[in-house]
Amino acid sequence: MKKNQGNFLDISEEVCPMTFVKTRLFIDKLQSGAIATIRLAGEEAIQSVPASIRELGHAVLSIQREEDKGSYSTSSIHHLIMQKN
Repeated sequence: MKKNQGNFLDISEEVCPMTFVKTRLFIDKLQSGAIATIRLAGEEAIQSVPASIRELGHAVLSIQREEDKGSYSTSSIHHLIMQKN
């Protein structure tokens, strides 16, 4: 299993359908076996992006809420870790 530290995509300020478009273009550039992190926000993206990644035949390894850094609001930002097959 390859781990590439530079494989990061931030789509936390995007809305559907751009979340899917940018994720798809990002995945297409990855090498097979590469592990990547995608930063996303909003319930729609948190539901649809992992589903789309799985439908494309790739693995979703984890989805974790981003820790708040001194903010009083609850973070809706998540980090999705995926592996390209």
